[in-house]
Amino acid sequence: MAQTQFTAVAIRALKPKRTPYKVTELAAKGAGRLMLKVLPSGSKEFYFRYRIGGSDKLLLIGAYSENGRGGKTLAEVRARYVDLSKLLKTVGDVKQHLARETEAQAHADRQKKRQLEMDARRGSLSQLLNTYVQSLRDAGKVSAKEVEGIFKRYIAVPRPELLEQKANEITAEDIQWLLAGLVKRGLTRQVNQLRSYLRAAFAFGGKHDLDPRRIAAEGARFYLIGNPVALVPTIAEYEIVGERHLSEVEVRRLWHALDNSSLVTRAFVRLMLALGGQRVKQLLRAQWTDYDLDKKVLLVRDPKGRGPTRDHLVPLTPLAMEQIELVGAVNAQAAIPFTNDGKRTLRLETVSSEIKSISDSLRDEHGTEPFRLGDLRRTCETMLAELGVDRETRAHLLSHGRSSGVQAKHYDRYSYLSEKRAALDKWESKLRDIVRSKGLPRKAAAANAIA
Repeated sequence: MAQTQFTAVAIRALKPKRTPYKVTELAAKGAGRLMLKVLPSGSKEFYFRYRIGGSDKLLLIGAYSENGRGGKTLAEVRARYVDLSKLLKTVGDVKQHLARETEAQAHADRQKKRQLEMDARRGSLSQLLNTYVQSLRDAGKVSAKEVEGIFKRYIAVPRPELLEQKANEITAEDIQWLLAGLVKRGLTRQVNQLRSYLRAAFAFGGKHDLDPRRIAAEGARFYLIGNPVALVPTIAEYEIVGERHLSEVEVRRLWHALDNSSLVTRAFVRLMLALGGQRVKQLLRAQWTDYDLDKKVLLVRDPKGRGPTRDHLVPLTPLAMEQIELVGAVNAQAAIPFTNDGKRTLRLETVSSEIKSISDSLRDEHGTEPFRLGDLRRTCETMLAELGVDRETRAHLLSHGRSSGVQAKHYDRYSYLSEKRAALDKWESKLRDIVRSKGLPRKAAAANAIA
């Protein structure tokens, strides 16, 4: 192999031959050498030639170009040679070292690309909440609409900017400040309620990403590493203990205070009372097709997701029929009895707010201890027990959880119907006695009397 000192003139003098040939430049021992390969086409390529373990190795530096167009100039080649010579003394096998560096860079590039893809698909809090609500709908959960409404009222409206944050960037402090906003507004029960639904949404989001079906999906992923809501404690004093029940005097005052409520709300609350305190949500959902006015029974639907339902029949007493006839006069053409616009069912919040308003008025006027909508159901059951209605009958009448097994899975809707009718007959007699306008002025008594 010929040796020379590379200069622009010397390189220019190297003419192509029929076969490639190589020319090297002398260098200090252990520093490696520059080698030039002259190709039959006239092209010239520079290599770094070094020796490791008794074997020669070549590392391409690049094509040579005297003017730098289409290749490296001699100055650039020499600069690269200096770098490679230093590497040779430091790391030994330069080619192997550079290969490892190239692979490391490729790995880093892949990681960066993956991170960019993750960032692009990283779901926001809004997407997490929407996905959670949709999962409730897909599972046939009747709570889906309620959860969606709570997220909208207490997050989307007051804190829309929070919804834009990535779900895995939400912190416990974010949740704390969000709930503090409800506390400042004087809301209590809703604080723990919102916390509960948010915790469930984040728990769902964690499992959502690990679902094998998600791997091929193109939708958002949340990359959650924890549940920020879990660190925020519930507020024990906002957990209303279910002990409040109304006295007979308070029931009478409530009944007559309803005269100032809208017809639909008034009829609904009185129907709930007349039927012994049925669950508010189930009673609101009932459509006209669930009422058999000839047989005087109501099919109360109690869905539990996609599993077996716990539907049951409730006898319609004369007092209950009076309330149904009232709404029938205004909503006969609607699909549902209790609606103010003929389309949407009366909202639970509307009924709850009305009861709170009445409670506040009775507190101011009579010093009555505050009560809420849920206390009316407890009041009815307490009074049913006082009337001697046994626990099993009350459980069937008020749709308490019944034992699992064949009877629960294939529950006979007509089971206990006669017992439920007898219980409601007792209750109606009692309720009529309670709401009689005792002690009211004669005109008011005449106006409020119920036959």
